[in-house]
Amino acid sequence: MIELYTHGNRLIVQEVCNFLSNRFKLRLAEAGEFTKRAFMNNKLNLIQVEALQDLMSSETMEQKKQALSSLHQHYLIFEQWNKNINQCIAYLTAYMDFGDDNEDAQNLDKLWNLMVIPILQEQCIESMQQILLQNQQSMQRGILIREGIKIVLLGAPNAGKSSLMNRIAGSDVSIVSEMEGTTRDVIEIKMNIHGYLINLFDTAGLRSDPTNKVEEEGMRRSLKKLQESHIVIYMLDMQELVDKKQDASLQTVAEQQPIFSQFLKPYLKDKKVFYVWNKMDLLQDKSNQKNEFQDHLQISCKENQGIDSLMNTMQQYIQHEFFSKQPEQETESSQVVANIITRQRHVDCINNCLDNLIQAKRYLEVGKETNSSMPDLALEHLRLASSYMGLLLGNSHNSDVEDILGAVFKEFCIGK
Repeated sequence: MIELYTHGNRLIVQEVCNFLSNRFKLRLAEAGEFTKRAFMNNKLNLIQVEALQDLMSSETMEQKKQALSSLHQHYLIFEQWNKNINQCIAYLTAYMDFGDDNEDAQNLDKLWNLMVIPILQEQCIESMQQILLQNQQSMQRGILIREGIKIVLLGAPNAGKSSLMNRIAGSDVSIVSEMEGTTRDVIEIKMNIHGYLINLFDTAGLRSDPTNKVEEEGMRRSLKKLQESHIVIYMLDMQELVDKKQDASLQTVAEQQPIFSQFLKPYLKDKKVFYVWNKMDLLQDKSNQKNEFQDHLQISCKENQGIDSLMNTMQQYIQHEFFSKQPEQETESSQVVANIITRQRHVDCINNCLDNLIQAKRYLEVGKETNSSMPDLALEHLRLASSYMGLLLGNSHNSDVEDILGAVFKEFCIGK
């Protein structure tokens, strides 16, 4: 191995690279090339490659811990599932090939009833169902650690969403003006709260009568981001309470807004919503103002009051709701799976594999009861199940695996 140390001047570096390329036919390593070679030589599987990419792009301590855990896990349970599925495929293929021979057919029929169906049921289907059932929360937790909790700031124009965004960010990331509708696109900042990634989104103000096409598009994007969110901070203007001399709860005032009843109610049905009064500095007698409800908070972006309390409330809720709950019963295998499953792609592969295994078993049992076996349909579902398991680990050579690899290695540094 030869290491070359050059001056940092870009022209000198480029000239050295050109010389090495022309004289010795060398080239720069592609993004992720060394990891790709490890994958192609079966040193790493696809989940480990994804974990390595997650490790390099980790922004919080929890993301780093999860990526390292996934990178160094043993994948025996997945390999055993795949082995069992392929064993059933082999038995069923033999049954179809020798089904015309009476003696062989009888032996293979016993093999089918005593081996294929029990393997499918006990070692594949029941094992997968148990893992999925026990680890729904853990797998969702893994995905949230990697992708982050999404919090959306929502409310009418000039409610103070952008001001709150700037206070939390500690810089002017959003435009603030007395004019309504200055925010037309979704603005995002990332925060590290106690090791967990939080994605905070400032959205366009919502009202029932948008004035132009641009405002309509801004509202459409706001509602789209609302659908993707885990938590909603619904901002209300304290000026509205002062002007109208209302004496009602935050939620009641929010629900009386036309935009709420006309558009937002179905979107907020399954969301955790924190109703927040902004501009509390407008209240003359703050000592008599108390929260009637736990989630109803009062802040002043102008005076920087109450924002720490709001962030503490967010932190406590996120910690308790998303990251403190553990499965009641955990086996060693289930703990391994919970550490590995960190992407929705992983969950989809396992669910699709399980669905095809259940279908294959159903066709085998129908054939057994009616003496008109359907091994060809069962075999097709077994092959589909095997392909999904291969897609999960990256050991099947199809276009889907290549697409995933391309997307993953695109994010790698040169040569990693």
